[in-house]
Amino acid sequence: MVETAEKRYESARALRLSLISQKRADEEARREALGQIAEMTELLKAHNTSAEIEESSQVALEMAKWAFDNIYVAFTNAKFFWDNMAIFCDKLASEELREDIERKAKKYTREKRIKLFKKEEFVKSSIMYLANWKALQVVCAEYVEHSYDIRGIILSNIAKSPTVSEARAQMADLKKRILGDIEADKQLSQQATSELVELQNIFSGL
Repeated sequence: MVETAEKRYESARALRLSLISQKRADEEARREALGQIAEMTELLKAHNTSAEIEESSQVALEMAKWAFDNIYVAFTNAKFFWDNMAIFCDKLASEELREDIERKAKKYTREKRIKLFKKEEFVKSSIMYLANWKALQVVCAEYVEHSYDIRGIILSNIAKSPTVSEARAQMADLKKRILGDIEADKQLSQQATSELVELQNIFSGL
């Protein structure tokens, strides 16, 4: 069981490092998209001539393209996350621990089983098994909670969306707000990357 536990640990560590690397790449792509959207935002103008409206429309389309790129990164990240969650769940569904307990129940007396179950390798394996189930519960609960939060934000943004004429009248304020939101998102992304680097260093050194 010791060897099996060690292999399971190394497999989990490699999976964590892979997830961290993917997440760092996602954050980098996210910041690139945000930077492009910020540049496009600066070019928006609130004019009324056909040429100026056409120019701003082109800029708006470019912004939408980068925004969709950012959405694509988010969905790619989500797919990668759930693909690895599927792998994790498959491993978690292993019957190894239960089968080991049943083998001991058939082979040893109650007193002998108690001694075996108190051994460090069995205790560690059991704790890891329970901890993984608890981790799965926490991750799924947080994912659902954040999904509801994001849904609320999206619906709120849609409800607050101005008409074309209102947007032209509010162009300066809208640009300022968009740029402020972008800067806040970039800072959050940079903070997330710093935390990922720390995690990567920790798991690489284990």
